[in-house]
Amino acid sequence: NPLVFGKVVQPEHLERLSDALVTKSITSAQAAALTELLLDESPLEEYNDVLAKLSDPNYRRKAGPWSTDPEAMNKHLGACGKIIDRCKFTTGRDWVGVWPLIGMSRHSCRPSAHHLCFGDAMIVRASRKMKTGDEVTFAFWDIMQPIDTRREVFMDKLGGFWCRCPRCIVEDSLPQGVRAASFEVRNKFVQEGTRLKAINTEVYLEQERRLSRMRKMKEAARLSQIKEYSEGLSSFGDKFKDLDFEQLQLEAEECSRKMNAELEEPYNIEALDPRLVKDWHSVLRDLEKAIAEAGLSEEEENFVIASHTQFYSNVVLVAKLCKDLKTQREVLDRIIPAVTAVAPGSFFQMAMLALDWEVTASIENAQFGEPGTAWKPEFANVAAKQKESLREYVRLRYGKELTLMEVDAAINRIFATKDVDENWVWQASWAIGESDFEA
Repeated sequence: NPLVFGKVVQPEHLERLSDALVTKSITSAQAAALTELLLDESPLEEYNDVLAKLSDPNYRRKAGPWSTDPEAMNKHLGACGKIIDRCKFTTGRDWVGVWPLIGMSRHSCRPSAHHLCFGDAMIVRASRKMKTGDEVTFAFWDIMQPIDTRREVFMDKLGGFWCRCPRCIVEDSLPQGVRAASFEVRNKFVQEGTRLKAINTEVYLEQERRLSRMRKMKEAARLSQIKEYSEGLSSFGDKFKDLDFEQLQLEAEECSRKMNAELEEPYNIEALDPRLVKDWHSVLRDLEKAIAEAGLSEEEENFVIASHTQFYSNVVLVAKLCKDLKTQREVLDRIIPAVTAVAPGSFFQMAMLALDWEVTASIENAQFGEPGTAWKPEFANVAAKQKESLREYVRLRYGKELTLMEVDAAINRIFATKDVDENWVWQASWAIGESDFEA
């Protein structure tokens, strides 16, 4: 469990989290001891068994809680602010916490472990095969960004450190041709920033309009049922006495059909130009060509591609709006191996696998031989296999005891989640009820 945990929407909320850590340390000898462990920057030695201390429920600061002397309090505030800066973890929905064990771990842009939260309880699982003595590292920030963006955040927002993980070392020494192609990709999307923002805004507004219409349809159906049930009823048992269940099933299917029609209706996005798909995809192909010509290893290629994930995602978005299955397929085939190499077991990898399954299913559903579709015979039954693999991955991340309904509900949540947000997992009713409709 965390030392402190709270909602952080504004920058000043981090100060509130820091104040909470001070308060805990001046009132609890255990919290004071754990906070001092996080502040200790001395090398780990055999005599200093940190894991034993963290695992000991009776571990306490020998001198008791921190002093409340005014001069000491000023030092406490500075020390706890430093801890918040470099040890905080965001779990989704703007909830931020400091977990002692993970807070003492080092960041890597190619982490060996990943985490997820059930409320404020954090669970950690290995992302790669490890042996005794291997370092357990985590991604403290979005590692799907270019190296200069990552390092800017590490220096300015995460306590100030210069990442020298294996991935950063590779990206530091890329051939000039790859660097030039990478610059062209970023420059292209900077130039298209206004258009991309307009597309995202229109998509968001259209989604809100559709959600509002779907809510009204569902509410109208609910009120109609209440009216039918309440008229002429003398007891609770009468509510079910003369119901026509076949008719109710037909009405439910009709309501579902209308809602699905809302979801499948093409988006009318004024800022969207189908030529953007070809234009944006072209600059990414130039990057891939430069990578191939540089003679990089497969792992090194994946490092570079992963650093351009946001640009690949933009192409997927526009291709999806244009119903261009072929481009979606090509882009996902390139980005998923990169995400898997950099962040296996991450929420983002699972989201990509879910999208990959959706695209494959759409390809299978395309009309045979219809001009402009991407259907090929080898795609037959691939979607079903991908769906089953996705279900297994969900169980590995959230628990093998999940029922099929819970797994599919989780997949629906993944589709509906824009950012990393898994705090819904711990809710008792997360698999059923109104929340599914909201998703």
